[in-house]
Amino acid sequence: MALGRYHRPLPTTLQYGADGRVRIEASHQHRGIVTVRLQITDGWHLYSHAPESADLYPTELLSRDPQRPLSQIEYPVPLKVEPGPGQAPLAQYRGEVQIRAQLPPGTEDALQLLELKFQACSDSACLAPETVMLLLPRRAPDGRR
Repeated sequence: MALGRYHRPLPTTLQYGADGRVRIEASHQHRGIVTVRLQITDGWHLYSHAPESADLYPTELLSRDPQRPLSQIEYPVPLKVEPGPGQAPLAQYRGEVQIRAQLPPGTEDALQLLELKFQACSDSACLAPETVMLLLPRRAPDGRR
């Protein structure tokens, strides 16, 4: 009965956000590096991890486990886009971008639960901010999943 009330998708390495407008895929890389790839539909954008205004919702990658925080998070260089004539440019992510982060030492082979927070917007409207959960499976000692 409780699962029937769970409306969010269960965490996996591949998720979709913004009603399918943002494809999100997480993967392990070498030496404890995790990469989250975002494919944002044409005509839509996410605000950068450091938006120019407190009114804008930043894109943020976090570990769900406070005992295993991510470090050395590398966000992509955002595009500077003028929202309208004479308005100050805003830092946005568009198209395909990726975020990289370092897993805590000694946890590279453990199950990792990450969350990506963002708000998708078009030129005319913004959807509600959302959080997407990503599950990185354990890695085998030989590096395979």
